[in-house]
Amino acid sequence: MPEVASSNVTLFKKWINGDSNFTMEGGKIFCKLCTKSYEFKKKWQFDVHKKSGQHLARDKAPSNDGKQQQLFRDVVSWEIRPEVQEFSREVTMAFLKEGIPLYKLEKGIVAHITLYYN
Repeated sequence: MPEVASSNVTLFKKWINGDSNFTMEGGKIFCKLCTKSYEFKKKWQFDVHKKSGQHLARDKAPSNDGKQQQLFRDVVSWEIRPEVQEFSREVTMAFLKEGIPLYKLEKGIVAHITLYYN
C-alpha cells in the first residue's frame, strides 16, 4: 500500500521540530530571526535558509534590547482568559448602552485603557 502524503502543516512541524526560531503561521513557516514568512516546498529549501548567512548572523548576534518579534497569535491569546472576556464584554456593553460607537475606542483616553489591560 503506498504512503499517504502528509499535509504541509504536518511536514512543516516535523521540519521545525522544536526549533524556537521558527513557527507555523497560516500554512507557512515564519522565521522569527528574519521576521519573514516562507513557503518552502521542499525540506532542502528550509535547510538552506537555516544555513544562510543572513539567518546565521541574526542567530549569533546578541540581542541589544531583549525584544523579539511578537506574533499576532500570541498577542491576542489573552482573550482566551475568562476574566478578560468578561471585562471586555462589560466594557463593550457599557459603551453601547451609552450610545458611544466602538470605533471611538481607538481614540483619546479610552485607547490608553486598552493598553493598560493588555
